[in-house]
Amino acid sequence: MSRHDISDEKWAVIGPMLAKNSTETRGRKRKDDRLMFNGILWILKTGAPWRDLPSEFGHWKTVHKRFLQWAKLEVWDNILKTLSIHADREAIIIDASFIKVHQHGCGGKGGTSNNLSDEAKAD
Repeated sequence: MSRHDISDEKWAVIGPMLAKNSTETRGRKRKDDRLMFNGILWILKTGAPWRDLPSEFGHWKTVHKRFLQWAKLEVWDNILKTLSIHADREAIIIDASFIKVHQHGCGGKGGTSNNLSDEAKAD
């Protein structure tokens, strides 16, 4: 198992949602959903182009096609909804200590002028 692969616990939740959408019976045998999902995760985590997908996940066009198919069937929406229900609320932290606004963004010296006050002065 690669560091980018999904864990067995998470796959137990996500896997059945993907299996519901695999009704295609014509043509070649369908590639494993978990392998395709791990390939998609690799792309999303690394930010690499689809063509740089390692061959261990199969051909990049196959993985990309499955990604688009799941997007069309709104599988990703269902996964995110399900995962948000099971989310650990204590892990969600909103902290503004790392957000800094440039001095021009908060009306500091040389910042933007207030257009309403300029118009009022003209009247």
